[in-house]
Amino acid sequence: MHGSHPHNHGGYSHSHGEYSREISTADGLPVPESQQIEATDLWEGEADRTLWIDASQGASGDMLLGALLDAGADAGSVAKVLELIAPGLLHLQSRHVVRGPFRAVKVDVIADEPNPPARHLSDVEELLEAPGVPRQPGI
Repeated sequence: MHGSHPHNHGGYSHSHGEYSREISTADGLPVPESQQIEATDLWEGEADRTLWIDASQGASGDMLLGALLDAGADAGSVAKVLELIAPGLLHLQSRHVVRGPFRAVKVDVIADEPNPPARHLSDVEELLEAPGVPRQPGI
């Protein structure tokens, strides 16, 4: 446990509250504290860039999220949104992986529910209506 001070792990700064909690992957493997992403305040700046993602051939959610964080998206803000939509139930883990000649950041969303329910798009849209979740203007 690092106490309640900010620090950096693998390029992602975050701070711990008064205590750290052990979390496990769906396979029951413990998630090292150094790979846990803690919720921070939501980023409130204005984006000065636009990213176009062509996912017409499919995209792996964990690798896409990892690529966005590796490109500079605020990991603590992503964790904060998960905390807002499902308090205490969802956690983020990030780690560097190598796939063939490529290095990447892989992010896993870890659910505290042993058997999380199947969710459809309408369920996800409803979750994103939680108070405090930022809205994208014009969408």
